[in-house]
Amino acid sequence: MITLQQIQDAHKKILPYVNYTPLVNSQYLSKNSKVKLKLENFQITGSFKLRGAVNKLLSLNAQEKKKGVIAVSTGNHGKGVAYASKVLGIQSTIYMSSMVPKYRKEAIENLGAKVEIVGKNSDEADIFAKQLSKEKKYYVNSSL
Repeated sequence: MITLQQIQDAHKKILPYVNYTPLVNSQYLSKNSKVKLKLENFQITGSFKLRGAVNKLLSLNAQEKKKGVIAVSTGNHGKGVAYASKVLGIQSTIYMSSMVPKYRKEAIENLGAKVEIVGKNSDEADIFAKQLSKEKKYYVNSSL
C-alpha cells in the first residue's frame, strides 16, 4: 500500500516538471454533496498521466536512463512518457497498434518520442513491448 509520505515525496520530486492544476467546484455534480474537479486538462500534456511518467522516470538509475525507456500507449500515457523523457534527457520509444489514430502518433512524436506501430490492436503492441523488454532489459510501462 502506498503511504501518505510516499505521495508527498513524489509530489516534491515532480513539482519542477509539471503544471499546477486547480480544483474547482462543480455545481452540476454537487447536488447531493460537494464535488470538486481537478483540472488536469491544464497539464502540459493535457492529462494527469504526466505525473506518473515523471515520477517513474526520475526513479530510474543512471544505467536505466542511458538505455532509454519503452512504453505502450494509445495516447495520454505515451504523451506523458514522451514529454518526461525529453525533459529528463532519456530516449523513449512508444509502441502503439495500427488502430491508434495518426493524430495521436504525431502528438507523441512531437513531444520527442520515437513511435513504433506494432500489431493490429493494443494487446499485440503490449505483448511485443513486454517481450522486447525481457530481451533487451528495458523498463516498460503500459497504460492501455
